[in-house]
Amino acid sequence: MKKEKPKEKSGVEYLLEAIAKKKAMNPDELKKLEKKADLIGRKFSS
Repeated sequence: MKKEKPKEKSGVEYLLEAIAKKKAMNPDELKKLEKKADLIGRKFSS
């Protein structure tokens, strides 16, 4: 894979990073974040 310099994080990237941080913390919050990320991902992909 090519490494690209990120200029700005997209919403999805930001959420994924937030999810990764939350994994070390609260599993309930994690589930909420995953649902949000899933919904946002669907919006962008459709």
